[in-house]
Amino acid sequence: MNGERLLACIKQCIMPSFQPMIHVDATDVIETPRGRFSVPSDYREHKPLAFAYVGHLLNTDSTPLIENEGDWPDPAVVYNTIVDRIINHPELVQFISIEFMSKLKNTLGQGLDLNIKDTLDRRGKGIRRPKCVSFRYMEPASVNEKVTAFFSYIRDYKKIASEYSNNTKFILTFSCQAYWASGPNYTALQNVIRSSIVYDTISRHMEGKQNTNHTEEHLSNNSSIEQYAKADEALWDDVDLSCELWWSEAEDEAEAEGLAERIIGNKQRMAKFKLRRNKSKSIPYHILKELIQSQGTVKVYRGSSFTHDSIKVSLHYEEAHITAVWVYLTVKFGKNWEPIDVEVEFRCKFKEQKSEN
Repeated sequence: MNGERLLACIKQCIMPSFQPMIHVDATDVIETPRGRFSVPSDYREHKPLAFAYVGHLLNTDSTPLIENEGDWPDPAVVYNTIVDRIINHPELVQFISIEFMSKLKNTLGQGLDLNIKDTLDRRGKGIRRPKCVSFRYMEPASVNEKVTAFFSYIRDYKKIASEYSNNTKFILTFSCQAYWASGPNYTALQNVIRSSIVYDTISRHMEGKQNTNHTEEHLSNNSSIEQYAKADEALWDDVDLSCELWWSEAEDEAEAEGLAERIIGNKQRMAKFKLRRNKSKSIPYHILKELIQSQGTVKVYRGSSFTHDSIKVSLHYEEAHITAVWVYLTVKFGKNWEPIDVEVEFRCKFKEQKSEN
């Protein structure tokens, strides 16, 4: 993590989203576009905490103009909440040390009543948790460890529930090449993505031609049978070749349309195409299981969709508190449509579980 990202994470813990505000020293008031907030006397030596609390009010109150901010909590409560967020932030955990916490205390917590142990309530007066948390790991160094740490974190319900509110979105983006270091899994994933896209594109063109007239071929002699066998072999060779090469979107569409023309209207070829397509669709989930470090069976939830260079798959995740899981696999190209990486994007939502009383 570079210094800029570290600072951004710490700022996120203090104030999840930026709110324009200024402090008027003469009147000891924080002015914002949605109201003026008188700073209590016990916050006058702790202006960052005052800004943090006003930011919370602006984030959680939807009224256009806030006229009554109510009673402010003790500044130690705001400080404790910020500390709690930093300690439990998945990207900051590696920086937590006695020295770090000492500097944080000297910067934000000097002179506070340390006997106060409360933190702001998440649903009430708490500093609002972010609605969306993003992590992006594209550099080769430690991608595997960081991705593993992310999935370990979201599987831990107690940790995630103490830090984030219901329906918080998580987005993890990482380089598959860095994650798998261009090994056999990385190559297999590229091949699977390409095959899935090719079969989906051919299938789409076949569906568009279903209503047109196609004459079923009838084989009357050995010569016809031999010619058909050669044509059949050539067809599947061309399909396999298409699965190995990347072209422009226009070339892909033209090739798929031509292959669809050779399949449609022939019952045997259509049946074989269906079998091959179903087989190609089943393979990605074995790779996805390892890619997203699933400990259970990876199952399709709401289906999948394809573009020229990407696959979008809805999955059922084994942890009940992780919902709305989508995985995006996007191929990145160099010159002449040479694939150089697969960008993986894992999206999910955190769902609070009802307590059993």
